[in-house]
This record gives sequence, structure tokens and C-alpha cells, in this order.
Amino acid sequence: MYTAQSIAKVVVLTFLVGASSNFAVKGQTPAKPVAFDVFEATIDDIHAALEAKQTTCRAVVEQYLRRIEAFDKAGPRFNAVQTVNPHALDDADRLDAEFRTSGPVGPLHCIPVLVKDQVETNDMPTTYGSVLFKDFVPERDATIVTKLRSAGAVIIGKATMGEYASGYLSSLAGSIRNTYDPKRHASGSSGGTGSGVSANFSTVGIAEDTGGSIRGPAAVSSLVGLRPTVPLVSRHGMLPSRPTTDTLGPITRTVRDAAIVLDVIAGYDPQDPVTAYAVGHIPRSYTEFLAADGLKGARIGVIRQQARIPLGDMEDDRPGFEQGEIAFLIGRYLAEWMKRQMRGLLHCTE
Repeated sequence: MYTAQSIAKVVVLTFLVGASSNFAVKGQTPAKPVAFDVFEATIDDIHAALEAKQTTCRAVVEQYLRRIEAFDKAGPRFNAVQTVNPHALDDADRLDAEFRTSGPVGPLHCIPVLVKDQVETNDMPTTYGSVLFKDFVPERDATIVTKLRSAGAVIIGKATMGEYASGYLSSLAGSIRNTYDPKRHASGSSGGTGSGVSANFSTVGIAEDTGGSIRGPAAVSSLVGLRPTVPLVSRHGMLPSRPTTDTLGPITRTVRDAAIVLDVIAGYDPQDPVTAYAVGHIPRSYTEFLAADGLKGARIGVIRQQARIPLGDMEDDRPGFEQGEIAFLIGRYLAEWMKRQMRGLLHCTE
């Protein structure tokens, strides 16, 4: 039987042995730094590891690339990545060289980012989820990609998307899978970005939202999704589904990461005139509004029981046709019905 005193001795001894492995002894070669694991890492985590020399940008990017290789088209086959950037490691080496000579390039130094394949990149295909565009490589970067790269980000790849920003299926990639349950879908056309970040294929991601394609994938992947107001972030270089409502925003692991990314991508762009409306309305940094006790006193509801929708004639017993998909079709039908009613109302008032 162990006494409290003997247990305490074991604990102290264990601590000392563990501590000795991380500190150099005079006259001996310093121990190697503890290896940094990118799993669930935030922007601040990666930057702290780089500053502490626990890792390099190349090592960080290599870890993410190994995860993509292991889990995206193999294993659970999340199907979140359309194209892996063949230059990602070269970009990482360049950032490591700059870090050694002058420090971080910017607020997203060495942060791997997955960008929805609706956004143009001049070094990778931009497919819009369609087999028709599988070999289309634009001659320009979208404004948001230029801003990300200028801030030090590594565009690790393009995220799969619903074809032409509709749904979660495409003729090029097929179905995007949910990382928490691959039998389920990833919600919305930005599901590749959501599943990619959730599966730790990148630290953060860029998604597009017409009517829920940032918020839906974030919700089903236990992530933070931020849909900015339309004038806040330039859409130049992004093929819109509906130009009056489409906007680009971050999907991240934490609220702080979302604020850091928004600082980088927000702002006026003469190539997208609607962004002029945001001039004078952008703070010095969105991180200024973060509060550790921001949810103090908040009430959070948890749905314990699945809602049942009376489907009537729309019942479908085909294998794999989930109730959520039927509900999605109902939503589409109601949206079209509402548009027809609004057209009739506008016609009557003319």
C-alpha cells in the first residue's frame, strides 16, 4: 500500500527526470527541442513554436501534407482537398530563410491555409468544382490570395467545393465528407474548407458564403465560421454564385484565429468597388474586441433529440438519401417560392 508521502516522492522524482530531459547540463550537448505537433494547432501555437525554435516552417507544412496524404483520398477519404500546392514546401523554405534573417513576414507567417477552389490562384488550377475547369489555371491571384501571401501565409492547397458553389457535390470531386462522421456530408459548398480545417489539413481556411456556405460547414465541423458583410472583403478573382450576396471569410479553430485572418483580408480593393462602403468602418484590429469572459452568463442550447419533419409526398427511401438532404430540397423549394412571390409583389407595385 502506498502512503501519501511515497506517492509525493514518486511524483517529484518523475518531474525531475522529465525536466532534466528538456534542460541542457553544463558541458553536455543541449537536448533536442520537443517536437511540435500541428494537430489542433492555432496561429499563436505555430508562431510560439517557431519563436522557440521547436519547429521550422518546412516541418509544419510537411506535417499537414502528410495528413492530407493519409486521410483525404485514403483512410476515411474526407475528400476535402481538390489540389495540393506543389510549391508549398518551396514557400515554406523561403519563409524559413526570411525568418532567420528578419523575423516573421507578417501576421500569418508560415500559417498553412486551404482556399476554396472558387478563388483564383495563378499556380494551381481553379476548378469551381466542375470537371469542365479541371485544367484551368488562372493568370492572376485573387485579391484575397495576394493578401494572404503578403501576410506570410502558405497556400497549402485548394479545397473541394460544391459545383459552382451549390450544395456539397461536384462533377469533379464527388461528395465532401464530414470529418466527425464520413457517412454524413460536410454541409454547403464550402464543405471542403470546413472538413479540411477540421481534419487538420491546414491551420485555417478561406470559404465563400452565398446563403450559409461558411456557417453551415463550420457548424457541422465544430469550427468558427465568419461570414463578413459583403463590402468588407474583396471578391475580385472569385467566381460568384450570386454577386449581390456572395462574400469570402475565414473558417478557423478559434475566434481569435478568425479575427487575425479577418485583419489580413478585410479592406478596400479598387477591383471590387463595393468594398468602398467599408472604408472608415474597419477597426485597427478585430482582436481588440476579443474578451476572455465574452460568453459569461450566456445560455447555450443543446439539441438532444433529432427533429422530425413531415415530408408527405417528398418521402424518399433510396439508400443514402438522408433526411437532411430532403430538408435541403424543401429549403430550396421554399426559397424559389419566396422569390416568385417577391417578383409578383414588385410587379404589383410598379
